Amino acid sequence: MIQNVTILKDIIEDFDTEKFIRFFREKTRAFAPIIEELIHYNDENFNNGLKLGEIKLGDTDHVLICAFKVTQSLTERSGKRSQYEKAKKILKETQSDAGIFIFYDLNGEFRFSLVYANYLGRKRNFSNFRRFTYFVSKEFTNKTFLQRIGEGDFSSLEKIKDAFSVEKVTKEFYEDVSYWYHWAVRETQFPKDAEEIENGRNIAVIRLITRLIFIWFMRERGLIPKDLFDTDFHK
Repeated sequence: MIQNVTILKDIIEDFDTEKFIRFFREKTRAFAPIIEELIHYNDENFNNGLKLGEIKLGDTDHVLICAFKVTQSLTERSGKRSQYEKAKKILKETQSDAGIFIFYDLNGEFRFSLVYANYLGRKRNFSNFRRFTYFVSKEFTNKTFLQRIGEGDFSSLEKIKDAFSVEKVTKEFYEDVSYWYHWAVRETQFPKDAEEIENGRNIAVIRLITRLIFIWFMRERGLIPKDLFDTDFHK
């Protein structure tokens, strides 16, 4: 697992699609590198289309691995829909049920997305384009991406879905905040005037949490020093 995270960190610092082949080799023995140009999928928004390989999970589940360079700079919000539509088109035309798609720009920023088919009787639809995707940038810590993808289990399609499930991470985050809130209400003290208000300590803790989260987001955006929350730096 440490090796997988190390490879991902190297990709973030010095992007190269070939490094993903090494990553998937280390990640699962089910990965088979199959280099194939996808130039027929290039257009004004996407070029350098390349199939990197497949993860073959039993007799039924095959996960395509594809990469595309986008013609405009990526951000957290940009291009999700068009990238999703490109991925969906490839899955439909190759009669594949799942794929991991890497969309990257000139600066090495990239989106790492899982798109897969759902079956309802004879009907088939695809996973939501807003879910199962990570935007990765040198400017971010990319902690969730490194943890979930670097350490996640890729032995089945369901476990791959779990590694991409940002919804689960969000739930875990709010659970952690909830536990910390109840601990802080028990253990902290605030100025007398705050404590005398009805539910004063609870209100004060909530305000503290929201301000800490706001400062953390400012840190992630590079608006304040990144070492602000580094306890080793302040020793």
